[in-house]
Amino acid sequence: MNNNYLLGRILVIPAILVAFTFKGYIQSKIAIKLGDDTPKEYGRNTLNPLKHISVFGFIFMLIIGFGWIKPVEINKSNFKNLYKDDLKIRLGGLLTTLTIGFIATIALALYVKFIPGNSDIKYIIYLIIQQTAIVNCSWFILNLLPIPGFDGFSIIVDILGGKSKRFQTIMYKNNMLIFIILVLPIIGGFSILDFVVGVPGQYIYNIFAAMATYLFL
Repeated sequence: MNNNYLLGRILVIPAILVAFTFKGYIQSKIAIKLGDDTPKEYGRNTLNPLKHISVFGFIFMLIIGFGWIKPVEINKSNFKNLYKDDLKIRLGGLLTTLTIGFIATIALALYVKFIPGNSDIKYIIYLIIQQTAIVNCSWFILNLLPIPGFDGFSIIVDILGGKSKRFQTIMYKNNMLIFIILVLPIIGGFSILDFVVGVPGQYIYNIFAAMATYLFL
């Protein structure tokens, strides 16, 4: 196995932990604020990564960039407005992910400006911060996909309300097929997922990086 690839996979672990933990935590906080204590009962009202990480989701995210957290357990019957309140939870998770991507990009610019030297340790820290920014920008796009288990799917269900049953049936029935189509390499070793998620995620990171450079460098 290529040493650079292995190093890259190791350095992306902190980025995944940050992304998974904060998204799960914030969604739990929003649910509790809206009147549902279910996340608290399941121990999700914490920044402990182990409470939010799905083992398979983490492994897939580490290997192919397609991953997920443990679903935040909620009881929608506790909400005053079933669809509207659930929508707030989904949008809160998405906004959290995007915000972390932006903050990490700002932190990277400040790190470059104020931390002198060219040591290996400095470069490794640089890569960890950069990966945190890129992973969160890409994960924001990934979670927009209208696939069961991702916020994009739940958002469509919340918007359509009672009219979403046919959409849900189709997506649940073809969930595995869609997953396979997305992750299979088809063009020069790249998958559809690389183009649908990786490219726009990198674009968002580039915008954040340009803003950070303008403000701080």
